[in-house]
Amino acid sequence: FAETESLVKSGFWQLLFLSCLNILIYFFTYKKTIIFVQRILAGFSIGSLLVLVSAGYRMGLYVVYYGLSYEKFFAAYAVVFCAVVFMWLIRRVFVDRRANILKFIVMLFMWMYALLVVTPVEQVIVRSNMSLSNVTDSRIRLFEMTMLSSDVLDLIKTYHEQGKLAEPVGYLVREQENKSQEQFDWTPWIEEQQQRIANKQWYEMNIMNALYFAKNN
Repeated sequence: FAETESLVKSGFWQLLFLSCLNILIYFFTYKKTIIFVQRILAGFSIGSLLVLVSAGYRMGLYVVYYGLSYEKFFAAYAVVFCAVVFMWLIRRVFVDRRANILKFIVMLFMWMYALLVVTPVEQVIVRSNMSLSNVTDSRIRLFEMTMLSSDVLDLIKTYHEQGKLAEPVGYLVREQENKSQEQFDWTPWIEEQQQRIANKQWYEMNIMNALYFAKNN
């Protein structure tokens, strides 16, 4: 796991460095040099895009086998952001009309941040991990989802009542852990989250809290 994590994280930081380098080069050379140099710039960006595909693929494998988390979700979001920026920069090289690079990047960031704000990230994490835990050779530990907030309480309760939160026995066997009969007890976590919602004032609740409160009261 440590080796896989190191491989993925190193690729991610290399990607961010390469993205920043690309943007800086564009700032100083975009539409300011001869056509030949502009084409070289496009070639460099295409090469960077291929590196991005490689980093995204490794991250995808990491998520499939080790599950989704906040860190991986936002890292994947950053990869998508970089991909859009690269494709836009490559396209601008072949367009005669000059564009404002800084304005585009700022606007793209604002729109993607706005989309992120309204995305139920924790719901996505739970549903993804529940699906991915059934993948052959999965290394996902479902109890790690206890790091999430009460926003997923209703979803976790549903899975718990359906008996779907049992740790995959195949994982325990592959990890050579003698825990095939040991399962994580979700009851304390569920009770703790229920108490947290009950103790909140109405103005402290978000939409997910309010829906859960209305459903159970």
